[in-house]
Amino acid sequence: MKGATKKVIVFVVTIAFLWTSYSIIALHSNSSMSTLNDESGNLSPIAFSSSSYSVHLYVNGNGWVKFSANYSFFSFDNDKSQNFTSNGIPSGTVFHLVSSPNAGYSFVNWTGTVDSTNNSIYVTVNQNIQEEAIYLKPSNYSVSFAESGPPSGTEWYLNLSNGQSFSSITSTISFNEPNGTYPYTIATTNKEYSAPGSSFTVNGAPVSESITFLKVTYSVKFTESGLPSGTIWYANFTGQPSSGPITGTSYSLSLTNGSYTYTIATTNKIFSAPGGTFIVNGASVSEPVKFSEVTYSATFTETGLPPSTAWYVNITGQQSSGPITGSFYSFDLTNGTYTYSIQTANKIYEPSAPSGSLTVDGASVSHSVTFSKVAYTVTFTETGLPPEITWYVNLTKGIQSGAITGTSYSFGLANGSYSYTVATADKIYSLSQSSGSFTIDGAPVTETITYSKVTYTVTFTETGLPSGINWYVNLTSFNGTSIKSGPITGSSYSFSLTNGSYSYIIGTTNKIFSAPGGTFIVNGASVSEPVKFSEVTYSATFTESGLPSGTTWYVNLTGSNGTSLRSGSITWSTYSVNLPNSTYTFTIASSDKEYSPSPSSSSITVNGASVSQSVTFSKVTYKATFTETGLLSGTTWYVNLTNGMTSGSITGSSYSFILTNGSYSYTIQTANKIYEPSVSSGSFTVNGAPMTETVTFSKVTYSVTFTESRLPPGTTWYVNGTGLSSYENSPSNITLMLTNGTYTFDITNLSSYYTTTSHFTVTINGKNVTETVHYYHWAYIAGTLSPINATLTINGNAVSISSSGLFNVSVANGTYHIVASENGYTTYYSNFTINNGNVKNLAISLKPNFAPL
Repeated sequence: MKGATKKVIVFVVTIAFLWTSYSIIALHSNSSMSTLNDESGNLSPIAFSSSSYSVHLYVNGNGWVKFSANYSFFSFDNDKSQNFTSNGIPSGTVFHLVSSPNAGYSFVNWTGTVDSTNNSIYVTVNQNIQEEAIYLKPSNYSVSFAESGPPSGTEWYLNLSNGQSFSSITSTISFNEPNGTYPYTIATTNKEYSAPGSSFTVNGAPVSESITFLKVTYSVKFTESGLPSGTIWYANFTGQPSSGPITGTSYSLSLTNGSYTYTIATTNKIFSAPGGTFIVNGASVSEPVKFSEVTYSATFTETGLPPSTAWYVNITGQQSSGPITGSFYSFDLTNGTYTYSIQTANKIYEPSAPSGSLTVDGASVSHSVTFSKVAYTVTFTETGLPPEITWYVNLTKGIQSGAITGTSYSFGLANGSYSYTVATADKIYSLSQSSGSFTIDGAPVTETITYSKVTYTVTFTETGLPSGINWYVNLTSFNGTSIKSGPITGSSYSFSLTNGSYSYIIGTTNKIFSAPGGTFIVNGASVSEPVKFSEVTYSATFTESGLPSGTTWYVNLTGSNGTSLRSGSITWSTYSVNLPNSTYTFTIASSDKEYSPSPSSSSITVNGASVSQSVTFSKVTYKATFTETGLLSGTTWYVNLTNGMTSGSITGSSYSFILTNGSYSYTIQTANKIYEPSVSSGSFTVNGAPMTETVTFSKVTYSVTFTESRLPPGTTWYVNGTGLSSYENSPSNITLMLTNGTYTFDITNLSSYYTTTSHFTVTINGKNVTETVHYYHWAYIAGTLSPINATLTINGNAVSISSSGLFNVSVANGTYHIVASENGYTTYYSNFTINNGNVKNLAISLKPNFAPL
C-alpha cells in the first residue's frame, strides 16, 4: 500500500551439515538473532536428507500463517505483502499450512505451488516451493429498500435478524452490508397498513428490495330478507366496486376502516329495500337488508264530459272505482300489466278508447281518457280530378277539410243541419255544383261532387317547308305533362288545351330545315302560334398547329351537293365555315414551303352536327450526330442544345438529334467528373443534309501536395499510397497529380525523426488538396543491463540486449515504465518522462535475492 510503513520479517535457516541435526534461526527487524522453537518451546532436531529444496512462503494482506512440518511448528504474520524464505529443506518434508485472518479481514485463497481456497493445506517438499496466503477486507455493498402504500410521511421500520434496525418517514431506507443472507421484518406506526417480512442476499453487488404496504381489511356482510327465493339483488357502495348480481340471501366483502354509504336494488321491481351507512372500525360488520313490496300510483284523467257527469274505471283484479264525478281517479298498484275499461252514465258521450292496458314498471303512470259526443260519418266523393289535384270542403260552424288529395273525404258530425262549399286549387277544372246542404239524423250521409276540364284551341301554322315534308310539335305543360302532335303533313295543326303556360319544340324529318321553339299561355281564349322553317347549316372548323404565328395557309372545299368554297389566305390557327348537310373533300396548303401539312387532303361529312378537322404542319428534318472518344465504356455523358433539346443520359459513344435547317449551339457534359471534354460548347448548322460533331474527353487531375515541417533542410522523406507505383521521396514538398476520388497515404518514419500523423485519407473533389506532415526528433533510452541474460521491457515491450549488456531504443515523446527481471534477482522498476531529442541513460544492475549461508 502506497505510503504505508512496511514491517519486514526475514527468516534465516541455518543448516549445520552434521547429517544428524540442524537448527532454525529467526532474525527480526527489531530484535537480535534467536532460536525459533515449536509450539512446546522445544528445539526440534531432525535428520537431513542428502537432497534439499527451497521453501518460500508469503503473507499478502492482514493475517497469519501457521505452518508446521514433521520436524517443527511455527507461525508468522504481516499486514503487507511479505515472505518467509527457507532453503535446504529436506525432500519429503510435509508442511501443514493454516491461514488465520486478523479481525476485519477474511482469507481468500492459497496460490503458488498449491492453489486452494481451503483454510488448511498440506505441501510436500519434492521441488522448490512457493506458496502465498491472500487476505482481503470484506467489501460492503449498498442495500436499498423502497416502500409504497402508506400516506406520505408515515414512519416505517426495517429490522434485520443480525440486530440492526432502521426507520424512515420517506419512502426509502438505504445502508451497506457485506456478503451474506439477512432475514428481515417490516412494521409501521400506521396500524391500518402491514407488509410481510422476507430475506435478502448480498453477493458481490448492490441489492434493491421493494416493500408494498397493504391496508388491513375487515369482513362486511349484508343479509337480505323479504325477497322470493332466487331473486337477483345488488349492493352498491360509494368508492367501491358494485356487488354484481346476488342470488343468495347474503353478500360479503372486505373493507378497510372508514365510513361507507350503500344503496340496494333488485331486478324484481315489485320489491325495494332502503340504503344506509355503516362504519368499519377494527372489526367485522353485519348489515340487515329488508325488502318490501312497492306500489305506484296509476292515475286516469278525463276530458270532454260535462261537469259532475259520472264515469267509471274498472281494472282487472282490482276494486272498481265506483262513480267518479271529478276529472281524475288514482289506484295504488304493484309492478305489472293491467287491463281496464272506461264507461259513463251519459250515453250521449263515448270514450276515445273504451278499454286498454297499462304497465307499472318501477314508476307512477298516467292515462288520459277523452270523452266526445257520438258522431256520424259524412262522406264527400269527387269525380273528374286527376289524382294529384287537391280540393277542399268547407262546412258551416267553421269545420274545414283542409287540402284533400284522394277521391273522398269524411267528417264525423253529430245530428243537425249543415251547409257546405267545394273548391279546387286547379282552375283548369270547374264544378257542376260548388255548394249545397245536408241533414244528419242518426245515420251516415254521402255527397257526390263532379269536376270537368275547361279547354281552348291552340293552332300552329308553318311556313318555309317544301310541300309534303312531315313536321312535329311537342308541348310541355306547366306541370311537366308532355303532349305530342305526331307527324303533320299539312301546314297547320291544333291542340285543345286548358288554361296554363306551355313550352314547345319544332322538328322535321328533313334535317336540312329547322324552326325555333317557344312558349305561350292559354288564358281563357284560343291561341295561334306561327312556325317558320329555314335551311340548317353546321360549323366546319379547321385547326392548324406547327406553323409560325402569322404564316398564311389555305383550305379548299368541294361538296357532293355541288358546293365549292375557297378560304382565301388564313393567318390564324383556326378557320370555320357554315355548311349544310353533305360530304365535302378538302385540300390544305401553306405559303411557307418549308412546312408540309398532315393530312394534305381528305374529306369531312356534315350530318346534323358541327364537325372539326385538325391539321399539323411540320418542318423537314435532318439527323445531327454527336460522337465521343476518350470516355470509359458505359460512362454517362450529355449533349444540350440551346433550342431546349437535351440528349438525357448517353452511355454509348454517339447520340443523334432530329433537327430542321438552322444554326444551333450546344454544350457537352459528363456525370464522371474525372473527365472533361476538349470543347465543352460549340455550334453547328443544319443545311439540307445530315451532319456529325466529334467530342474528345480526357481525364481531369488535381494536385495533392504533402508539406513537411521540422525536418532539417535537405532531409529526404517518403510518401507511400494508392495511386503510386512505389513511393515518392523528396527533400522538400511532394506533389502528386490525381483524379477525383479517395486515396490513402502512409508517411515513413526516418532514422532520426518520426511523425504522429503517419496515415492520411485524402478525398479529391474538383480542387487541389494540401496536407502537412509534422516530424519530431526521436528520443533515446540507452544504457547497460547486468546480468546480460536478464529480461528488459519498456512499456511492456521486450528490448534487445547486446552480448556486452548494452541497449539503445528510439522512442517518441512520452512517459515510460522500465522493468528488468531475472530469476534469483530483485526486479528493477523505473518510471520517467522523456522529451523529443533527449537521451535517458540507465545503468541497471540487478541485485541477487538473499541466499542462505
